[in-house]
Amino acid sequence: MRAKIAVVGVGTAGCHMIDVLAKSNIDKQARLVAVDNKIDGVEYRNADVKIAMHKGYPGTLHQPWAAERGKEGALEVYDEILAALKW
Repeated sequence: MRAKIAVVGVGTAGCHMIDVLAKSNIDKQARLVAVDNKIDGVEYRNADVKIAMHKGYPGTLHQPWAAERGKEGALEVYDEILAALKW
């Protein structure tokens, strides 16, 4: 039995790493999941699953209060993240 591996990249840097892994052909052996705080952060990623937190939220989250908003965003898409890990 082969192990099922999911790699989750969160945020700009994490999503960039997903792109790097996709180019290395690891995506044939693992499911690549990109999670970012806005839709354009994941839209063009080379991920198997793309999850945008804060759907419909305008603007950037690079503010002092962003950590709390990030937690809220992750909770909003919690079920999507779990579904991406169950494959």
